[in-house]
Formats: sequence, C-alpha cells, structure tokens
Amino acid sequence: MVAAVTLIASFDAKPMLTKASSFSDDFTTDITIVGENTDLNTPIVGGAEETYQPMDRIWQGCPNIIVTQKRIWAAWYTGGPTEPHQRNYCVIAYSEDGGKTWVDPYMIIDPAVESESTVLPLFFLYENELWIIYFHYKTTNSGTYAIKSSNFDADDINDVTWSEPAYLFARMIHHRPTVLSDGSLVVGAQGSDKTITNVYKSTNKGITWFQSGTAASDLNSYHKAKIVQKKDGSLWMLSQLERGTGGGMQQSFSYDGGYTWTRYEYDLDPPLISPGARFEITRLISGNLALVSYATTNSRTDLTIYLSEDDGATWKHSILLDSRTEVSYPDLAQDEQGNIYVIWDMGRYEQKEIRMSIMTEQDIKNGKLAFEKEMIVISKLSDYKDIVGASGLDRTITVKKGTLSKDIIQNLPSPLTVIDEDGKAYQLNGRWVSKGYKADVEGKYVFTFLPEGLGLLQDVHNLLKVEIIVKAEKSGANVWLIVGIAAAVVVLAGAGLSALLIKRKRG
Repeated sequence: MVAAVTLIASFDAKPMLTKASSFSDDFTTDITIVGENTDLNTPIVGGAEETYQPMDRIWQGCPNIIVTQKRIWAAWYTGGPTEPHQRNYCVIAYSEDGGKTWVDPYMIIDPAVESESTVLPLFFLYENELWIIYFHYKTTNSGTYAIKSSNFDADDINDVTWSEPAYLFARMIHHRPTVLSDGSLVVGAQGSDKTITNVYKSTNKGITWFQSGTAASDLNSYHKAKIVQKKDGSLWMLSQLERGTGGGMQQSFSYDGGYTWTRYEYDLDPPLISPGARFEITRLISGNLALVSYATTNSRTDLTIYLSEDDGATWKHSILLDSRTEVSYPDLAQDEQGNIYVIWDMGRYEQKEIRMSIMTEQDIKNGKLAFEKEMIVISKLSDYKDIVGASGLDRTITVKKGTLSKDIIQNLPSPLTVIDEDGKAYQLNGRWVSKGYKADVEGKYVFTFLPEGLGLLQDVHNLLKVEIIVKAEKSGANVWLIVGIAAAVVVLAGAGLSALLIKRKRG
C-alpha cells in the first residue's frame, strides 16, 4: 500500500532566467556572480576580520563536483571561524582547462544577513539543466533551495544565466538526488530526529517534491544518505553513522519505489565502513558502481575509491586516493567520455585544501593513477608545499631473491634531496625502513623513507617510497642484484621541471 504524501514545494518548470550582470556586486542578495567590479575585500556580514578574498578564509570544506562539456565545476562552503556558523556561505568555482587552473570564486551564495547562512552546495545535472542545491538557514523558511541554469555550457562564462532560488523542502540533504528508471527523483535527508531518514520524491522532473517515506535506525546519526537503484529495480540507501559506530555505515532497502523502507542494518562488511564522515556511491555509465569511502572506522584517513562490477555484491578493485588524516567529504562525477572525477577536502582548518583526482575504471582495476591525474589542487590556502620530485631515487627496483633488506637500504640515497611544487630543493635527513620484507619470498614490497622532519613539505604523491620487486634469478631474465645506485634518477612531475633545472638550482 502506498503511503499518503504531502506536497512540499513547487519548482517552476521554466523559471525566468536572470543574467549574471543583474546580480548584486555588493553581497546584499543571496547570490553574487563575481565580476571585474566585485569587491572581494568586502567584509563578510558579522565578521569584519574576514573578507570574501580566498586567502581570508579561516576554513573551507565539504566540496562537490560536476563535469559538463565545457567546464569542471566545484563547490564548497566556508565563512566564519567554524562550521556550522551563522557566517557560513557557499563558494562556486570552475575550470576550463581540465583542472589546471581555477576561477575561485565564480559565484558566492551568501544571504549577507547576520542571522542567516548557506551551506552544503550540491550540483545536479538533470534534463539539460545544471542545478546548484544548498541549504539556507533562515529565521523563517529554513530549508533546501536550488538555482538552475540551462545555458551553463555557454562558450563565454559571462553569458551563463541562473534562475532565482526556489525552495524545495525543509530538510537538509548531503547528496544530490538520484534519477530512477521510471524518471522520478529521490533523495534522502535528515529526518525528524537522529534515528530517521526522510525520503523526498518528485514525479514531475523536480517541479514539486513530497515526502514519500522514512527509514528508521536503532542508532543516532546525521542522515547523510545516498540512494542508488539496483539492477533488479529495488532502491538501496546507504547512510553515515557517527564516529564509526556500527561500522560507520548502515543500509536500508525499498521495493516499491521509495515509499516503504526496511529498517536500517549496520555492521556491514568492508568497504561499506566509515569513521563517521560523508561517503559517495554512484552508478557509473558502464553500469558498475563506484564507492568513495575510508579504509577504516577509526579516523578520516585512507580515502579510497572502490569499484563493483556485480551491483555492490563485491568490491574487487580499489585505489588509495589520500593516505593522510583529516581527509573527508568525497564526491564523485563522471564525464561523457567515462572519466571519473573525485573531489575531497583535507585539513579544513590547517592545510585548507580542496583536491581532485581523475581516473578511468581501468585505472581503478590497475590500482594506480598517473602522477598528473592525482592530487590535483583546486584550492590550497596554506603554506604547505607538495613534494613533486626526488633525486637519486628509482621508484621501482628489482632485486634477486635472497637480497637482504640491509643491502637494499645501504644503496638507497640518504640524506634524500626532494623538490617542491615551486622547484625548490630540500635535503631531508632520515632513514629507510621496510615492513614485512622477506628476502626469500618473491613479490612486491615497499620501502619508506622516514624523514626527521618535513616542516611544511607534504609527500602527497608518496614519492618517499620505493617498490622493491623480489624475483628469482633465471637465465636471460632481466633480474639484478643491487650493487649501488650511482645514477641520479630524478622523478619529476606536476611542476614541469627538468633535471637540468634542478642542477642549476643546486648550484
């Protein structure tokens, strides 16, 4: 039996588009398209010490991403000393060169009223329109709102037009809606208390929304719920659990299009785990599922993308995207060519990074990303510098079975010279260590350089690691015993540096 529903909101099917030039430049309205005459030095309302200049941001995080033919779009929120806070506002940025350079900010969504704020921007590409969905805290009528553009891929960004904000429903969402096979839209939201997920649905292309059902849990949580449709037509909803409780992730199912839901199950098998942070699960163009989450329930670390080729039954392929701590809020988008874009934040209050990696399904199956496609910086508002090269170091070394670890370490460079993203060279003192190395067992092992200190350097590309391949010596095989690494093999990427440039900088 289908549950009774209540009309929540109406979104005009053809809203009047407003040209960017008519939006206010003085931050007195909800939305500002940043132009040549926009004064980003304007203090945010209630915070005279902070302006709209990116470098004035005290923190930033919770990003979202979408890819269109002309642009990569990214969004996140910031403002004030923390989150949540009444000074929070949303930032929209874009890149037209594949992520090499970014316009930040392109748009600011800020009510500029001391008692109001906007948070959690989400992109939704649907029916040839680009939606920006966000939650607006108001004295009255707080809720989820959206603006839309039908010419978001105009050749000139200044020609892109956006609708006025429209109210969708009262509750906050953390994931974009899912389009079902029958054309309807569904999305999970925080319910009436921390044990309930509200499910909202639209059967008329998002013009109106109603609450179609709820899913109940035995555990408290902020219901950051994402729904995917299984190949058998059922709906699978995954939701975050706080602080890794119950494995950090729970699931519920609907077999009638989202009107009734099973009670949440938790303590799921990996990789359906989380430390209590937003994850993302998406149906790819191929029909496979991609999940971005954490390899542990203990902390926000080891952000990993997983691939399932059997509708979520198993997840045989994965890539570690970021092994640092304080990584969170991943989101995923795919372009028409099948490239997968993953965005996340890192160190919201210290590094203040928004990062992105680009990959294909085959990359995930191979378990490896190309250097230039990983850890792409969208925004980094700190003095931390990425290590992009290491001198005198082969990334992969093959040794004869029986080679002792001490003989390998003796021939690895120490101290180690590294190059940062600005081309500056540093000499690092430290030592090499191996974990689990077995000289008489063929296989692959990792040796890691542990520096005495990195300061503001970051080894985000894992360049302080060497893969050691142990092989039995065979006639004609290209297997050798380490007798010394004399040649200075320089690993360089990202910054476009050359070995000659490094030599000159050293001199």
